[in-house]
Amino acid sequence: MNVLKFKSFDEMDDSLVQETGTNKIPIWGSLPNADNSNYLQEYLKSMIGRLVKIDFLIGSDNLICKEGILKEVGTDYIVLELLQSNDLLVGDLYSIKFVQII
Repeated sequence: MNVLKFKSFDEMDDSLVQETGTNKIPIWGSLPNADNSNYLQEYLKSMIGRLVKIDFLIGSDNLICKEGILKEVGTDYIVLELLQSNDLLVGDLYSIKFVQII
């Protein structure tokens, strides 16, 4: 019989844990190798300042296309400066389906 074992805080990778005194606090959302360009987030960070066209999936079947200059890439968001209005648009990184670098 196979038994599932979950890692305890004591068995966590030290790069994903922040120690504060005697407590270990997991750093959720951290990538194991944050400088790896195999992640979309890190690839997009290398494209900051470039003109991009991004398709976001809204719901289960609506694609919305936004075009602008990529200004910032965060843990779970991106910031675009829209060409038409110079407004800043913040979009969800996890709803991105396609990115075209122009």
